[in-house]
Amino acid sequence: MKKIIFVFLLLFLFPVTGETETQYVIGLMKVTFRTGPGEDHRVLAMIKTDQAVEVLTTEGDWTQVRLPNGKEGWILSRFLTDKEPFSVAFDQTKKKNEQLVLQLKDLSEESEKLKKTNSRLESELTKNKKNLNELKRSYETLKNESSEYLKLKGEYKKSAAELAGHREKTKNMEAELSRLRLRTRIWWFLSGAGVLFLGFLLGLGAKRQRRRSSLL
Repeated sequence: MKKIIFVFLLLFLFPVTGETETQYVIGLMKVTFRTGPGEDHRVLAMIKTDQAVEVLTTEGDWTQVRLPNGKEGWILSRFLTDKEPFSVAFDQTKKKNEQLVLQLKDLSEESEKLKKTNSRLESELTKNKKNLNELKRSYETLKNESSEYLKLKGEYKKSAAELAGHREKTKNMEAELSRLRLRTRIWWFLSGAGVLFLGFLLGLGAKRQRRRSSLL
């Protein structure tokens, strides 16, 4: 019997809560963070607006929350909202934009590498063309009077095949470079559009906040 009473007291003093959720502090100034659900409890700290907190339980007009540093306390429920503040959305968008800038930098570096590779291939192609022309002249000279005609003919075919391979490789590199340029333009366009959209959201949020302040 004593064990049953003890379990009942534990459940009464420490109510069981389900999964916690994240909410944000709202208001025009800092909000008091108290040791218990009431204004007669000691103030632990002053929480800034837009601070993310973890909701633990609710009792009347008060909600028990946990701060990012692990400290737990009570705050008036009317100063909490589950809507993400504009400042948080701005920070997240800023981070995404920074990631896009880094990706664009990587694409630019890759494009520069491809340009250098393409330049090297063009140089090799010019050199191969020169060698091929020399082989052609040698072929015409030695065709009727050289005992190594068949050997020279085989070298000519081999050089022609290598030249065709270099041309195909150069063509593929040029196509890849064109795709990278297109991706770069698209990233720049998306980044600019994201910044404009973010500015619109911030302006709208500021307007609503001024309107709310005027009502208070």
